[in-house]
Amino acid sequence: MMTFGFFVNILLLVLIGTCNCQQSDNIESLTAKIEDLKQQNNDLRSQILVLNGHVEESNIVSQNLYNCGNHLEVAMHNITQLNNTAHQTTTSLNECRGLISQHEAMLGAAQNNADD
Repeated sequence: MMTFGFFVNILLLVLIGTCNCQQSDNIESLTAKIEDLKQQNNDLRSQILVLNGHVEESNIVSQNLYNCGNHLEVAMHNITQLNNTAHQTTTSLNECRGLISQHEAMLGAAQNNADD
């Protein structure tokens, strides 16, 4: 009986040692996975910082485009006013030409009358 009890005790020690080794291996594996996840988390944080920088740059570009649109709108209004002014100036010049032609005709008639 003592031999059987001794055999059972040895068997139990071997099983306990095996379990402890497996637990140790599992802990090392989990620790490695945790470290890997920490590194992935740090990488993702770095990428987020880069993306946030791009978002800020995009917001600046959007604001600049919006401002550019406003300036274009003002420029178009100014161009319209210049076109109106140019049209009025052309009309006034044509009226002046008409008056000059009338005065030349009147001068010509006056010279003809003076010559007669």
